[in-house]
Amino acid sequence: MPPRPPTTADWLALLALTACWGTAFLFNELALAAFDPALIVASRIALGALVLVVYARFESATLPRNWQAWIPMLVTATFGLIVPFFLTLWAQTHLESATTAVLMAVMPLMVMTLAHFFVPGESLSGPKLFGFATGFAGIILVMGPSPSAPGGSMQLLASLAVLAAALSYSSTSVYARLHSSASPVAMAAGMLLIATVLTAPFLSTFDAESIDVASLGTIAIAVGSVLILGVFATGIASVLYFNVVAGPGPTFLSLVNYMVPAWGVLLGVAVLN
Repeated sequence: MPPRPPTTADWLALLALTACWGTAFLFNELALAAFDPALIVASRIALGALVLVVYARFESATLPRNWQAWIPMLVTATFGLIVPFFLTLWAQTHLESATTAVLMAVMPLMVMTLAHFFVPGESLSGPKLFGFATGFAGIILVMGPSPSAPGGSMQLLASLAVLAAALSYSSTSVYARLHSSASPVAMAAGMLLIATVLTAPFLSTFDAESIDVASLGTIAIAVGSVLILGVFATGIASVLYFNVVAGPGPTFLSLVNYMVPAWGVLLGVAVLN
């Protein structure tokens, strides 16, 4: 079924997603001050799953009983959560939050291309191709520095990791549009439950003995950041995500990544200097 035209509610959902995902780069940076990427990914997903399970019960949404319906949830859990979350967090150990947010703006270009081939009614046009070329040139410009610069090779590798995360997000949004048969709430809850099971071993990386009293302030900020990432940027955002994908479609959803860099840059400057 071709995507339907966006409504006012869809635009409001898109703006809410922008806030949830645009602030994630800041909270990633704050969480990385105390925890490693694997622990943050596992904690964020577990918290998001808790939010979704409670919300699903409130909405009387039921998880599919047919095992085949869980296959799309497994795919989206892996490539829509675990892989891009870890790649982005690892990249932010070498890149500033603002730079990471700007690089993530390549996602609409990837979605535009994938949707052309796989989603009915999402064909590329002349203006879209011009926009793609311009956007791609901008991403190449932002990706510097030269590998020969001090730390340049690691920064370049981190930049490529962000682009890989964007590709993972993009392909998942198109896949979810084509293969999701469950309701948006059930799809989001199932996806997060599977991701929680897959990342549970990462929780063992937490070492309580390494906590230093002098760094309790940093740890408290990191814990608060993980809570925000789990509840808002993962749990609530997942419901909004699947509602938008099921309605106006992945290309409309990808517009969020044109607005995400603004959040990332402004918050990076204002909070992280």
